[in-house]
Amino acid sequence: MLTRLLTNVVLNSIVLLITTMLIPGTISVNGGVSTYIYFGIIFGLSNTILKPILNIVTLPLRFLTLGMSVIIVNSIILYFTDIGLEILFQNEYDLVIQGGSSYLIAGLAIGTINWIKNLIK
Repeated sequence: MLTRLLTNVVLNSIVLLITTMLIPGTISVNGGVSTYIYFGIIFGLSNTILKPILNIVTLPLRFLTLGMSVIIVNSIILYFTDIGLEILFQNEYDLVIQGGSSYLIAGLAIGTINWIKNLIK
């Protein structure tokens, strides 16, 4: 159980690193490697707690959009992770995402990378 938890934190951190490399002008990370680790922890908690709730709430929208609402769910989780980092660390470790459309682009990138990650597991 602990190994799985640590693996998810590391993989979520790597997902953020890949996303920042894919979208360099849109997402930036302040605080170094620690920010990636804290992001992995908070993003994992957000995925565990919020994602099932948001999936149920957006189920009708998922049928209407043929599954594209998953991008919105990932964007909302990313937004809450960003807020969680700000609240916990008061900008010492910060994830900077430029604008609302950037959350959608980052949500798409993180969702795609997570999908690939789950295929490999």
